Amino acid sequence: MQGLLLNFEVTDVDAEWERLVVRGGLTPELELRSEAFGQRHFIVADPCGVLIDVITNIAPADEYAAAFVEPGRAAGG
Repeated sequence: MQGLLLNFEVTDVDAEWERLVVRGGLTPELELRSEAFGQRHFIVADPCGVLIDVITNIAPADEYAAAFVEPGRAAGG
């Protein structure tokens, strides 16, 4: 399998879902959803098949939180 996936981090993924899918008519390859690892996102494809993952970071679930480090703070400290 080969291809290209572009990730775009946005401030409000729900607003982009509304703009691109609901009003814009794009067909989602992955429906809008929240992931336990700390992302809310959806995926659409451009006419050439390039996948576009539109992402807003959210708080991760407890089982993933330990993998995140606060800015300016060393891991494990």
